[in-house]
Amino acid sequence: MAAFEASRQALAERGLTLWVVSTADAEGSRRLVDETGLTTPLGVGLPLEATAETLGLFYEPRRHILHAASFLFDRDGRVELAVTSTGAVGRLMPDELLRLLDFWRSKRQPSTKE
Repeated sequence: MAAFEASRQALAERGLTLWVVSTADAEGSRRLVDETGLTTPLGVGLPLEATAETLGLFYEPRRHILHAASFLFDRDGRVELAVTSTGAVGRLMPDELLRLLDFWRSKRQPSTKE
């Protein structure tokens, strides 16, 4: 999350707004903000198991946690990209997202080659 916070400007330059949602309560969310320096809008208190089921996320009952998930929505609210993790690896990082956005943008540009 700290990496996304550090990349907010680069994301904004590409037209993205970062939103963060958490199943943590208000106190847990305050710790998250303190630990990451998060200044992004933060939604808190999502119901853990219902969120996992609704979004198809990996829920770990033993530790009572959801693993990270990232979604990129288009302007109409459709999912353009979804990355979900089942552990500590496989998380979307901002540098990967920025490269993907630049790649998509390059494919949408009309060709200048004759």
